[in-house]
Amino acid sequence: MKKWFLILGTFALMLNFAFAGYYIEQKVTTSQRGQTRESLQKTWIEGPYTRVDTGKAIIIVDFKNQKAILADTSKKTYFEMNFQQMNQMMNMAFQMMKQMGMDITPKVEVTNQTKVINGHKCVMVNISMGNLQKTEECFTKDIKLDFSAYMKAVEILFPKDLAEAMKAHSANLAKLGYPIYAKTVTSVMGQSSTTETILVSYKEMKIPAGIFAPPEGFKKTEAPQMRMPQGR
Repeated sequence: MKKWFLILGTFALMLNFAFAGYYIEQKVTTSQRGQTRESLQKTWIEGPYTRVDTGKAIIIVDFKNQKAILADTSKKTYFEMNFQQMNQMMNMAFQMMKQMGMDITPKVEVTNQTKVINGHKCVMVNISMGNLQKTEECFTKDIKLDFSAYMKAVEILFPKDLAEAMKAHSANLAKLGYPIYAKTVTSVMGQSSTTETILVSYKEMKIPAGIFAPPEGFKKTEAPQMRMPQGR
């Protein structure tokens, strides 16, 4: 369950939507315990549907029917969760962190700092959850994708406190455009990991049939249960 919580948390920060069909590729570099791994993340977007392939996992979000498919590529299995279950899972995880005394106070800061990434001028935004996670994102106006659906995803996949903080800045963030770069540092129990995501390419295209269906050859399993620890 911890693995899916972390994947969903990262996925939420990278969700972006369009009304036409789009295919996006992003290079993801993860560093932890002295080891670095690079992968190519692939995203397909069309109307209310989004699919993200991370290499280890496949996440398919269906906003029309308010549900998601989460697949484990190594085990060739998948399970389904509705938006209410996903929101409960995220909030429960963060309540557990609060009980452990972790500082997860949300903060969003739009800066005046600009960068040029792959030829796109972008503005830096800092998003943090106390000492748990700090993210730098760079937004550009060069890529025209709809930001309003991003905020719908935030309400589902972010814990309530952070969702409210993001909503307070949604108007300013929407004016900045599309995040083409993100660097996230997560620190848990003295261990830290860094994930850097950068846009490689994107294009408008006709999405292949069946791309938003459960992966072919994968076995459906029950969704994992997440429970609050019981006090003694």
